[in-house]
Amino acid sequence: MMDELNEMKTKVTKMEQQENVCIGQFAKHLARIDEMEAQINELKEMQKGTLPTCSQSVAEQKRHRFKIYVKMMNGRTLTLSDLLPSNTIEEIKTKIERIEGILIDHQRLLFAERRLNDSHTLKDCNIINGSTIHLFQRACGC
Repeated sequence: MMDELNEMKTKVTKMEQQENVCIGQFAKHLARIDEMEAQINELKEMQKGTLPTCSQSVAEQKRHRFKIYVKMMNGRTLTLSDLLPSNTIEEIKTKIERIEGILIDHQRLLFAERRLNDSHTLKDCNIINGSTIHLFQRACGC
């Protein structure tokens, strides 16, 4: 996968030189390739089990922090930042409750068409930096 990304970068650079194409257009594509490389590296770390632990320094843990988006039923999108793969779904719901005032018991979170279990971590659910989860509100039953 990394070889393919490097090859793609090389091709883009050659095309710029040969065709005298606008560098700005390709800069966007190169930035996206760099983002993909970062995500691939993060996934590799997850597979190796080298994500931050309590014994690692704060600086090391900050490297692994990321943000996710929460798409709400009203069409708004909430951004949750400074998250770790070890955060639980219940912790995510607590953040949503603090920001939006929606009680934890009334929240239903879905990712990849699956309902998320409160005791699972973001890592367990394969949620990575930039992922979007969906929030559905349960009727209060009043």
